[in-house]
Amino acid sequence: MAEFLTTMGTSSRIEEIMMNAKQELFLVSPFLQISKTFYERLKDASESGVKIKIVFGKDELKPNERNSLAEIKNLELFFFENLHAKCYFNEGKMVITSMNMYEFSEKNNREMGVLIDSNNDKELYENAKRETLSIIKSSETVRLNKTERFAKKEEYK
Repeated sequence: MAEFLTTMGTSSRIEEIMMNAKQELFLVSPFLQISKTFYERLKDASESGVKIKIVFGKDELKPNERNSLAEIKNLELFFFENLHAKCYFNEGKMVITSMNMYEFSEKNNREMGVLIDSNNDKELYENAKRETLSIIKSSETVRLNKTERFAKKEEYK
């Protein structure tokens, strides 16, 4: 049976989903500004061979965020312009929530979510996963190439 989550519970369960992913990890959020903790969890998952797919919908990624994501192996990034859904899951657990993958949301907003365990709510889990895969099919793939940034040199006369 699904479990109701408050703001802190939502953030905590998303982190657990990231930490406990064995094969796959899906993060769906219109806004994308990954906190340091979530970034470290993504790196850990990647280093364990987990395939990571992130879908976002507001193209406001800063160069440093793109560079950070480009450093993570096994990560695919997708852009879906009309995205409003927020869903985070691995092969066993899922959180559907109002919370964006946005550091501000984690710390400042009042959020709600629902935790779904695939063992207890298999049909619900599979339906939400199927919708996520449909969103990915309709998304643009975002190339993640690390860009070098150079400090601006002042000329002295």
